[in-house]
Amino acid sequence: MKTMKKLLCIVLAVMMLLPVVPAVSAEAAAKTAAPAYNGKWTYYAVYNTIYKLNSETGTAKKVKEVKAAYDVSDISYYDGHLYFTANYYGGSDSSEYYVCRMKEDGTSFEKFGRGCRPVVYDKKIYYLQVKHIYMGDGAYDDVKGIAVMSLTGKNSKLLVKNSATNYMRWSMGVTAGKIYYSKYMASAEKYVVMAYDLKTKKTEKLFSSKSDIQFVNADASYVYFSMDGIDRDSIGIYEIETGKLSEKTYTGEGYVLGGKNGIVYYSRSDTRSIYAYDMKKNKVTTVMKNKYLVSMIWSKSGYHVFQNFMTQEEFEKTGCDVAMVRMKLDGTGYKILKKFFVP
Repeated sequence: MKTMKKLLCIVLAVMMLLPVVPAVSAEAAAKTAAPAYNGKWTYYAVYNTIYKLNSETGTAKKVKEVKAAYDVSDISYYDGHLYFTANYYGGSDSSEYYVCRMKEDGTSFEKFGRGCRPVVYDKKIYYLQVKHIYMGDGAYDDVKGIAVMSLTGKNSKLLVKNSATNYMRWSMGVTAGKIYYSKYMASAEKYVVMAYDLKTKKTEKLFSSKSDIQFVNADASYVYFSMDGIDRDSIGIYEIETGKLSEKTYTGEGYVLGGKNGIVYYSRSDTRSIYAYDMKKNKVTTVMKNKYLVSMIWSKSGYHVFQNFMTQEEFEKTGCDVAMVRMKLDGTGYKILKKFFVP
C-alpha cells in the first residue's frame, strides 16, 4: 500500500496550511477553478479512458480512450471542453506528461505542451511545466515550475521557477486570485507553503513544517489539506478570509478526499472508515464504515466519484486492488463502477 500511497500523492496534490493572509476582494473570492463536472455529468478516468457519471442516476458511460497514453488524470470541464493530463510513458514509475484538451463529447483531441496538473482559472490554464529527462533505460519528467497558457495552449509563460535546493512539489491549487503550492527545502529538511499572487506577481512564504503538506482542493472561502507525518497524519481546513486554521490529528495513514463549504471529508487506514470534519462546528462525524477511499471527484449534486482501496480478500478474488466507485456525501448509494489493478 505504500507504493499506492506514493502514486496517489501525485493525484491528491500538494499543500497547505497558512497563518495570516490579507482578506481577498469580493471579486477575487468569487473566482474558483473549473470543476470536473458539467451539469449532471462528472468526468473521471481509469488508465487512459475517460468516463462520465450521471450524478443524478449514478450510471456511467465511456467518453473516449486516449489510445497513445498510459493514463489520464486531473480532468476539469470548462466551456464545452475537457482539460486533463495525459501520461505517454508506459509505466507507473516513469512519466511523460502533456496537458491536453478535447471537446466534452470526446472529439477534437489536442495535445498541448509538456506539463501536468492543469487548472482552468479565469479563462487561462495554470499548470506544472515539466522537462523530460532520459536516464539509463528509462525516462521521467521533472518540474520546471508553475506556468500559464491560453485555453488553446498558446503563449506559455513560466511564473514560478523550480529550484534544485528548494524543490517544488508535484501539485498546485488556484483560488481567490492566488496560486498555492509547497516546496521541500533540502538544507532545512522541511516543507514550505507558498502563495503566488496573480495580480501583484509577488510570492509569499506562508508556513513551514517537517511533515509533508498535501493540498487537496479549495473553494472561494477554504483550502483543504492533509499532512503526512512520520507516525501521525493530519487533516485540516484553512479559512482564506480570516486566516483561521483548524486541524485534526490521528494515528495511521489517511487521505483527505475533498472539501466544500468548510467541511472536509477524509479516510483513515487504521479504521478503514470515512469521516467528515465540520470546521464551524468543530465536529467529526462518521460517514461510512469499512470503506477506505483515497480520492474524490466532486459532482454538482447527488453522486460523487471516489477511488477505493480494496481489501486483501477482494484482491485475492478479483485480482484488482483499486475500484472507481460512486457514493453520496451521507454515505448512501455506494456502488463500484469499475475495478482495476495498479502495478
